[in-house]
Amino acid sequence: MADSPDFERTMSPLELYEKLTAQGDQVRALKTAKSDKAEIDAAIQLLLKMKLEYKQVTGQDYKAGSPPSENSAPFNGATADGSNDEDTVDPWNVSTTNAKGVDYDKLIVRFGSSKIDQQLVDRIEKVSGQKPHRFLRRGIFFSHRDMHQVLDAYEKQKSFYLYTGRGPSSEAMHVGHLIPFIFTKWLQDVFDIPLVIQLTDDEKYLWKDLTIEECHRFAVENAKDIIACGFDVNKTFIFSDLDYMGASPEFYRNVVKIEKHVTFNQVKGIFGFTDSDCIGKISFPAIQAAPSFSNSFPQIFGSRKDIQCLIPCAIDQDPYFRMTRDVAPRIGYPKPALLHSTFFPALQGAQTKMSASDANSSIFLTDTPKQIKTKVNKHAFSGGKDTVEEHRKHGGNPDVDVSFMYLTFFLEDDEQLEKIRQDYASGALLTGELKKMLIDTLQPMIAQHQERRKQVRLQVQNVDRPLYRGTFHCFQSIVRQESMLGLYKGIGSPMMGLTFINAIVFGVQGNAMRRLGCDTPLNQFLAGASAGAIQCVICCPMELAKTRMQLQGTGEKKSKRKLYKNSLDCLVRIYRKEGFRGINRGMVTTLMRETPGFGVYFLAYDLLTRSLGCEPEDPYMIPKLLFAGGMSGIASWISTYPVDVIKSRLQADGVGGVNRYSGIMDCVRQSLRKEGWRVFSRGLVSTLLRAFPVNAATFATVTLFLLYMREGQECSIPNSELQPAQLQPLQPPSENMQAIAQQ
Repeated sequence: MADSPDFERTMSPLELYEKLTAQGDQVRALKTAKSDKAEIDAAIQLLLKMKLEYKQVTGQDYKAGSPPSENSAPFNGATADGSNDEDTVDPWNVSTTNAKGVDYDKLIVRFGSSKIDQQLVDRIEKVSGQKPHRFLRRGIFFSHRDMHQVLDAYEKQKSFYLYTGRGPSSEAMHVGHLIPFIFTKWLQDVFDIPLVIQLTDDEKYLWKDLTIEECHRFAVENAKDIIACGFDVNKTFIFSDLDYMGASPEFYRNVVKIEKHVTFNQVKGIFGFTDSDCIGKISFPAIQAAPSFSNSFPQIFGSRKDIQCLIPCAIDQDPYFRMTRDVAPRIGYPKPALLHSTFFPALQGAQTKMSASDANSSIFLTDTPKQIKTKVNKHAFSGGKDTVEEHRKHGGNPDVDVSFMYLTFFLEDDEQLEKIRQDYASGALLTGELKKMLIDTLQPMIAQHQERRKQVRLQVQNVDRPLYRGTFHCFQSIVRQESMLGLYKGIGSPMMGLTFINAIVFGVQGNAMRRLGCDTPLNQFLAGASAGAIQCVICCPMELAKTRMQLQGTGEKKSKRKLYKNSLDCLVRIYRKEGFRGINRGMVTTLMRETPGFGVYFLAYDLLTRSLGCEPEDPYMIPKLLFAGGMSGIASWISTYPVDVIKSRLQADGVGGVNRYSGIMDCVRQSLRKEGWRVFSRGLVSTLLRAFPVNAATFATVTLFLLYMREGQECSIPNSELQPAQLQPLQPPSENMQAIAQQ
């Protein structure tokens, strides 16, 4: 995610020798003073880097007391026998002299990580219940830190979240940039967990010769490519550092905590910074470290700081997270776990990784089919022989052939890939034929990505840029993406409880009025409130199931893996996982909404029918009943809508495996802090538009039915025994969708 620091390569060999000697003295002084282990380790790392630099300049190993001779020659990194002493792998440079690429086994030893062996791959398959991704099967993700710990916690029902990122140094991403995102999407799908994606536009401004506006624009364009990978929009948060740092006090607080616990000597030792580097570079590692801690994202995880983070990334980013893992326990946070990938080679060969700064070394996601074909045919390094006859006789070397390497990343079928390897190694498959296979694989893959990117509308989940611009836009989006059936998602749960709710409300409201005796406005309110309170026993679980049903797969063109088959299955699963308390999640807020809501509902209807003079012989009785019922529904919703917003959020909370809110007041505080008072009226328009016809039809139908059943008896519309029940209005898809966007 960064570019090379400015090493002082203009120093003479003698000056380098003197600096090395001084650094050696500092290491010894730190050890004598029994300084902090982390500071000593950082000083040692810097000493080792300086020794490597000394050898590159002089061609000699550093020896204390033996200054270099004046005729020391510059060194190109190779030893006397021509072999490479060590691959260069850091956040800014990746290079090797080996045509097969970096020696990853040596890199594991050098970085102190653990190899992803078959035992771990099998365990991931067992825990996830899914066939391992091809990147795991083929060793493309080859190294890890604490992955067993993540799986242990997951088996104990403790969730985790994913964090990965992109340094937006150009408007177009290349195919190599897709590797961590392809794998991260698989992890999100199989474990059903939240994901945060950091766009380090601030870093690119510090390292590159770009304006701050260009860096932010690149971040926006890159975000569209990332979204086109198909992440779950309900569980993914993509942010630009330039935007988010100023908008999230919690994120910045973590940055400051990290900065306090990392010394200048440590960052020099880890990253090779020098005195000539700007202070922005020196402080940046803390910004890349901060997303590793869950309370950096209060809008997702609330104030929780105990949720472990898993970071899929290329191994050149490991220095950032070695530093992060060292700091984490000292500031009271869990260490992030990591999964490391190999590098995606340049077209010219595996000696270096694909780079956006070299157009001829890269295949961009914006390339046309013709450009892809030309680049592969012209630039892709071949492991074949010089002539067809020689190739047929001796075969090619798939281990150094770039076309075969690329197929290893993108071809799903293991048997087909192995057959290609064998045919190429035996000479049965020519280089031109292998390149054609790669072209035929890349062209449709990139074309499909370009098509998905065209359909991306960048959705940032905040009050200024909500998921839906309004009620009509929400309606259009749901119909376009999910057909008309999407408007009825979750309807099974309300219908399942409708009979019981009507029976409860009719019985309780009628009996309450008889107990209260006098037919007064106050008694109408009290009778309605008692009916509303008692029917919550059915209403709360019903609405929980409806919310969860509407939450899964919302707004996606293609259906994701569904958690629930139907509303009943939803409630059964919630009960098995969370018990009786789980299926009554949001009960307090439901009571707070329904009790006064039904009181206002029946009171408004009583007052309106009295004032309008609704009598059986009135020729305009039906329009009056419709008007009174519709306005009663509107009055009821307006009086309790803020409570409904909180109820919806609490019932949607925890779907991704992480609870954001610790309770009602915490939900209120977080909502107010992030979105202001407008949060309590968001979605109200669509609710009122639905409330009027639904409640108008409800009151008119029930009242007319009771009049018909009591034909011949003296009947007064406001009579307590004839008060109809409120049919619990369906939460429209737009409200629950909005609740998702608000979280």
